[in-house]
This record gives sequence, C-alpha cells and structure tokens, in this order.
Amino acid sequence: KKIILASALCSSLVFAASNPSNQYNYEVTAFTSGILSDSKVDLKDDNYFNAGLSVAKNLDNSIIDQIELGFMRSESAEYKNGSNTNMNRLFLNAVKKYALTERWAAYGLAGLGNQDVSQKSGENADSMFFNWGLGLRYDIPYYGIALKSDVRHLLSFENSRNDVMYTFGIAM
Repeated sequence: KKIILASALCSSLVFAASNPSNQYNYEVTAFTSGILSDSKVDLKDDNYFNAGLSVAKNLDNSIIDQIELGFMRSESAEYKNGSNTNMNRLFLNAVKKYALTERWAAYGLAGLGNQDVSQKSGENADSMFFNWGLGLRYDIPYYGIALKSDVRHLLSFENSRNDVMYTFGIAM
C-alpha cells in the first residue's frame, strides 16, 4: 500500500505542469480515507483505513464539471469474531464544483458504486451502493496540483447499510 501511494504521489509531482490544475481535461487523484462503518457489519473497529485512486474527466459546457471513476481498497478489516476481510469499492460519480476564490472551490458529488467483500459476515456482503458527498479543494498555484478533502455518505442497496467516508487526496 505504501509503495502504491508513494508512486502515485511521485508521479503526480513529475507530471505536474506550470498551469493551475483546473485547466486540464483529466484529473488523477490519489487518496486515503477512513470509513465510519455501520455497526450492523460486526467489524471490530467501526473506523477503518482505505486507500484509492480516481480518474476524472473535466467537462466543459455541462451541468456537471466532472465524471469521476474511482477504486478504493480496504485491506484486512477485522471482524469481532477474529476473521479478516478485504473490501474493494468501484464507483462512478458526477461532480459539480463551486468556485469560492481563485484557488479554493467547494464541490458536491453523487454516484453509484459496487462493493466486493472477500469474507462475508452478517450484514457485510457484496452490494451496490449510492454515495453522495461534499468537499473542498485548493489548487496549488503554478504546479497543476490540487489538495482535496471530502465527506461522503455511502448507502448500500442490499442491507440498507450506512457508512460515512472521509477522504484526503492529491489531484493532478
């Protein structure tokens, strides 16, 4: 996990250009996140770590500003019974940005995803989910990089499971 995250961060610095990040057609974001899990899933710790990567296409002359495709992995989340599970989430979101200043922007997102659980237990199983959230981004001047942070609500279709996810990322 550390090697993948370090590689993503280094590659974003290598490919960074001298224009603000809001002038590109595509955006790649490496992020870490935590998930406050619904207590129905019987995890030992209801707050667990994730890492992920998303790719977004910036849209011009559209109601939404980006279409984002992302992948997130939670590795070795421990159940109360002592067994472990890995969770992979793939999601597709529509993103709308609202400029606050030249460098700061708020954004909202909504979309659908799928969760794959390696070791199912209780309410924790494979499922489609709806997610929505709000966030802030700061475009670092002259480097084509942005810092992003958001909070998302994930609602599972299978078992009405509610999770809250918070993310911190570097976009290029």
